[in-house]
Amino acid sequence: MKKNLTVVEVFEYLSFVLLLTGFLFAFVLTSPDRTLQFRVVVLGALSYCLWGLLHHYRKGDLYPKVILEYFCFAVLTIVMLALLLRS
Repeated sequence: MKKNLTVVEVFEYLSFVLLLTGFLFAFVLTSPDRTLQFRVVVLGALSYCLWGLLHHYRKGDLYPKVILEYFCFAVLTIVMLALLLRS
């Protein structure tokens, strides 16, 4: 059975897509400056974590496993892009 999204959930997911799109554009626009790109990546990863934690808190399913998953994904993203920016 498929659950219909509420207006709040649509706004929540739309804000997530816009957030990530904004960081992608910021990353591309700062392309000559790798230090600034790294800062954009870190800020984007932290924003991703914060959005995910707030999303799950609001839904009522914020468990340590979920927190660890968001944290690990953000750290992995930062490390991978840091290595790519160094080359």
